[in-house]
Amino acid sequence: MWDDKTERVKAKYPNATTINAYLEDLKQRVVNAKMEYERTDIPYTAQMLINVLKVSCQQTKKFESLSVKSLIAEIVDYKQLKHNTEKNYRLALQKIVEAYQQMYLRKSVDEDAILITELDERFCRCFAKSMNDAGNKASTIHLMMSKISALWKFAIERHGLSGDAFPFHSFKYWEEYRASFPKKSIFQNCISVMEGYWQELCLNIDYLDPYNFEYKPTAYERLQRRHTKEFALTAYLLGYHFQGLSFRDLATLRSDQIVLAKTKQGDEYYKIVGVKRAKTDEPVPIVVERNPMTAALIEIYLQTANRRDGFFLPICQNAMGEYNYDTEKKLSTAMVSVESVLNRKLREVCGDINAKYNEERIPSNISYYSSRHSFATHYMQGAGAKAENLATMMGRSVSGIFNYVRELTEDDDILAERKKIYNDYSFGEVLE
Repeated sequence: MWDDKTERVKAKYPNATTINAYLEDLKQRVVNAKMEYERTDIPYTAQMLINVLKVSCQQTKKFESLSVKSLIAEIVDYKQLKHNTEKNYRLALQKIVEAYQQMYLRKSVDEDAILITELDERFCRCFAKSMNDAGNKASTIHLMMSKISALWKFAIERHGLSGDAFPFHSFKYWEEYRASFPKKSIFQNCISVMEGYWQELCLNIDYLDPYNFEYKPTAYERLQRRHTKEFALTAYLLGYHFQGLSFRDLATLRSDQIVLAKTKQGDEYYKIVGVKRAKTDEPVPIVVERNPMTAALIEIYLQTANRRDGFFLPICQNAMGEYNYDTEKKLSTAMVSVESVLNRKLREVCGDINAKYNEERIPSNISYYSSRHSFATHYMQGAGAKAENLATMMGRSVSGIFNYVRELTEDDDILAERKKIYNDYSFGEVLE
């Protein structure tokens, strides 16, 4: 496997890129030591140059423990990753082992022996191509490559691993394998159409007082059950109005975290206190204008929360209305199932709306998560929108250059930023 002409390991040898980079580094260290001896007129021997190699090998010996499996265990523990994220890393390791068996014609591969440095550009390109040839979706390939990238970056940051062999300098997998996720953002008029349809489903629209709502009897009951269309649509609209709050964070929100407050001008708004985004542990300062639409969405659950268990929405409760997830893993597992059902019901609602209009007014493949992207998109489309303010409102860290930018801290300031989404707010768009 050695090429005498180039003095390099041949490209078809496993991990050739990493080995050649390592050999070139050793060679350069010896050359540099030789030049330094000559520059300073210090006599040197071959043994002295060999000693340079020994020191270099000792310095790199610590990387021998950087197996993919050990890095996964370390990153899960260090970052306190959620159950589903950990599961994706385990899936990536499983597929890497399968790729090794296929690419190097091995009957079995010890997963403990696969080093992060072996996942070089050549391996990742072949790995991605083999998954593509096997019929895997672009989103799956994208996910596997992103996990390898995260492990590499973690090894570089935490263990001082050289980034020279980082596989994605020129292999831009995010362009070659574009993930075909469900539509992530919908137009602002779609939100208005959904609000109008929610009114038809849930409210006695002929009731004139905009802040004392009369819910339809059947809708009142169905709004308390998480497996209904009414509830799915409500959760989506609340996620949007709550500044793109994630489904996980919405599920664990308690009713006593939502308080009614007033601006300096006397306008009422809802302030949601003590919210931290589970994914980043960043605080999320949420304030919501109180208008007929938001009041209708919010107050039914504020009124019924204490009859249940104090949680704002009945998302994670069992059939007895009890919240009994005593571990993070149990909650994460339950959330996958609940969100899946909610997304299915949400798509049914979109189908009902489109059937009523006899045309596609709402994308039929949206999920709850698109409420987050939609809020962000609509805000950034507003005049004078600032990315750092959006980061604050959505629980993303304001880092880098944004360390020098004033963050939003006052409720009135956040309300002013939110109002850039709406010029003349109407109480939904009632279907005719």
